[in-house]
Amino acid sequence: MKNYNDLIITDILVARILVLVLLPTNIEEWLALSPTELILRRCAYWTSLRGLPTSDNEYTVTVPIPRSNMFTVEALWEMMVQINEGGAP
Repeated sequence: MKNYNDLIITDILVARILVLVLLPTNIEEWLALSPTELILRRCAYWTSLRGLPTSDNEYTVTVPIPRSNMFTVEALWEMMVQINEGGAP
């Protein structure tokens, strides 16, 4: 609940998003690392919880994350442009 409450507030200077990373079942397949690459396998999705209502739940809250919000380089770039122009992701 603390994380949810931190992500719904609107009077902040730095925009916040929630990123959900889906990983393969086999830990050995999660990532590959070299001096020139960091490869994270599967995918990630993002959403902004900014402005959502508070919850009466004590411990958890379910947050829908649209599959259309794939966390890509292009999506991150668009979010940064929106923030730079005074908007929010």
